[in-house]
Amino acid sequence: MPLFLLIVLFGSDNKVRASLYWFLYTFLGSLFLLLAILTISSLMGTTDFDALFKANFNSTTQYYLFAGILFTFAVKTPTIFLLIVDY
Repeated sequence: MPLFLLIVLFGSDNKVRASLYWFLYTFLGSLFLLLAILTISSLMGTTDFDALFKANFNSTTQYYLFAGILFTFAVKTPTIFLLIVDY
């Protein structure tokens, strides 16, 4: 939210469009994590960490859950990857 306000308040000519794109980008990225958590919760019937630690999901479910969580963190942490790159 603070970055959204910075874009809206101090952005250039296209600040409304840029802030909308930023919001959609982060919202859709977060949606994958929400779907992964809801899938785990619906398959297991609980969100208790100890019960989830002992759970055995089939490989296809594990793949999709991992992909959703990985995609979310890839969207949320792009600046870390940019700092590693040496220009």
